[in-house]
Amino acid sequence: MILPPQTRDLARRLIAHQGAAGNTSEPMEFAAFRVCDTLRRPVCALAGVPGFRSLHSRDLALARAEAPCLSAVQVAADGSLQGLGELGRQMDKDQVREE
Repeated sequence: MILPPQTRDLARRLIAHQGAAGNTSEPMEFAAFRVCDTLRRPVCALAGVPGFRSLHSRDLALARAEAPCLSAVQVAADGSLQGLGELGRQMDKDQVREE
């Protein structure tokens, strides 16, 4: 599925904003997870927890197509993401292999 340029631009801006507000030693990829967590409450208020979980699960499935390392990440019953610690360890291993 190809996203419209406006959607990708909005996502990039949200991630950049969250990255600037977060821990600068943290990889930028983790800013995307903070954006998801920040949006969880307002989206749950509109669509309910099951609606947010459904959206989040779909987003994660689409993201896995581009980043297979996300296979360790799961959407919990409350809509939060689990397995980010494993993802961080996998990213560290990948960086070591690249160097």
